[in-house]
Amino acid sequence: MKCVDFVLQKRDLSGLYSSLAVKLQAFLMSKTEGAAAEYLHKRNLRPYSLFTVEQRENIIFRLNILTDEALPLYNAALNTRRYAVTGINGGIDVLDTVTYDDMPLSDLRGSAPKQFKLLLASPATYKHENTYSNIFALAPLFFSVADKLRLFFGVDISNAEITALCETLKFVQYNFRSDTYAVKRGNVIPAFSGEFALAPRGTDAQTEKLMLLLRFAEYSGVGAKTALGMGGVLLDEK
Repeated sequence: MKCVDFVLQKRDLSGLYSSLAVKLQAFLMSKTEGAAAEYLHKRNLRPYSLFTVEQRENIIFRLNILTDEALPLYNAALNTRRYAVTGINGGIDVLDTVTYDDMPLSDLRGSAPKQFKLLLASPATYKHENTYSNIFALAPLFFSVADKLRLFFGVDISNAEITALCETLKFVQYNFRSDTYAVKRGNVIPAFSGEFALAPRGTDAQTEKLMLLLRFAEYSGVGAKTALGMGGVLLDEK
């Protein structure tokens, strides 16, 4: 798996009708051609995730790649120096690029900290009875994480098991708020944002599976629409 951060020029985003990550994803897809583009367009579960975070002086754009099938998108991003974005005159320049070491799935396994923090760096949502929800629930966020683990890496953790695993976690601290995410004009998805500190309280076997899900979530994103910028996750195990 690959992870790369792009430091983007800070621009006024108020004129956009969709979230910036949606625009960046569309630009990169336009630069990905042939069989690779067709493959990525047709996947319900896409082998990459991305999100943006606005900071005081710049914008961080993170792109995570799960499998080799998404490498054309990764290469397109590495070769981009300016994103053409409708609604922003002159586009958005790439100021810097930070690439991280490749991460094999096996390196995500291992001992768990006594406590860790999870930040939803971009609004997250999940489907409940065919409707996107802005009510926080931990287990449904990780159903899609397990789906990607199963499809791309052959690791099978069922939804029922995820629900049981989440029940072994103790919420030490949390701060949630309702949120929204604009995919396009007229399509605004209800969501939530926030951060929380958790402490694992299960058996060693349960905690091992739980930490695999949590660490993998940093690459896969959580919940729905992770290929369009939703459900970006940052995990702090310190």
